[in-house]
Amino acid sequence: MKIALKAIGITSALVLLNAGLVSCTSPVSQDTHSEEFYPEDAQRDSTTLEMTQAANGSLADGTLYPVNFSGDQLNSLGEAKLDRMLQADPPLPIKVWMAIPDDNQSEARREAVGAFLKDRGLLVDQITFGVGPNPDSYSTSDNALAGYTKQESTDVSQANGGNTAAGSSSGSAGSGSSSGASSGGTSGGGSTGH
Repeated sequence: MKIALKAIGITSALVLLNAGLVSCTSPVSQDTHSEEFYPEDAQRDSTTLEMTQAANGSLADGTLYPVNFSGDQLNSLGEAKLDRMLQADPPLPIKVWMAIPDDNQSEARREAVGAFLKDRGLLVDQITFGVGPNPDSYSTSDNALAGYTKQESTDVSQANGGNTAAGSSSGSAGSGSSSGASSGGTSGGGSTGH
């Protein structure tokens, strides 16, 4: 019996050794397991999305400010904004809003913008200017608040079990009123025994 166990042990060891040698000499799998590393200069989907959003945002705003100019010349910030506006494939004529002071540099600044856009392939009749910031790019809080409905005081009194005093606990059990010391350690007045 001991000899049979020894033979089985030796045979098992040889089989495992052979399996190890075979697996070491087998060709390496080319499976990537979805772990692709793109080249550094490859265009990524997230970058494309970011550039599209920046272009659409620049076109929707369409306003140049004094910070976009160095003196009466368009600076790199202003050039980048105009380039992004053109990347959004704007409807023509393109309207550039000029939120700049009306001083001795304002006409030269308009001419600098016009010259830049002409260098990008636009014709004179495809460029229009607006004075001040684009009125469509901002709104007052009144517009946003108009959609909200006001909660009436009757809704508050119903939530307190008919009492309007804050913190009252005289409502019936389970009505939603609570003084913060309800049974079960909850302060919402809701049932805890599901």
